[in-house]
Amino acid sequence: MKLAAVASVLIFVAALQLKAHKVTSDYQLTPISLPGASGVVALDYFAYDRSTDRVWVPASNTGNVDVIDGSSDAVSQVTGFKTGEVELRGRKITLGPTAVSVGDGVVYIGNRGDSSLCVIDAQTLKRGECLQVGGSGGRAGRRCLCCGDKGVMDHNRRNTHRSGISRQDDPGV
Repeated sequence: MKLAAVASVLIFVAALQLKAHKVTSDYQLTPISLPGASGVVALDYFAYDRSTDRVWVPASNTGNVDVIDGSSDAVSQVTGFKTGEVELRGRKITLGPTAVSVGDGVVYIGNRGDSSLCVIDAQTLKRGECLQVGGSGGRAGRRCLCCGDKGVMDHNRRNTHRSGISRQDDPGV
């Protein structure tokens, strides 16, 4: 019995060593300037899209979403998002697109400037339909939006936004 236990442990340790890979630290940090940004850029979330090797940065106060190519560091922009002035901790600030979630071939952008959720084609960077998800004044954060591979569920309104094409009532999603 003891021999079997020792053999099992040795096999387990050997399997761990086969699966292990050496982590290298041959990366380098490179500052990347965002077009139109002067000073601090406000945002809630940024995201990496593995299928396109792009980093999506909703640069809120610029009214743009900056898209950084992971292999070249080139920055492209999705422009024209509305911005709005909101009060935060007693001071007025300009907010626009602040959040991003990657789906299946699309990227969802949450905009506090006009409380909307917009769909962007992940390959072409073309903006599709935008859906109002809350009241004015940056209150979109009070809604519960769940982004998945195929669409977005707005739990307060029970509307589903599928891949930027249509909305339909579907409380089961």
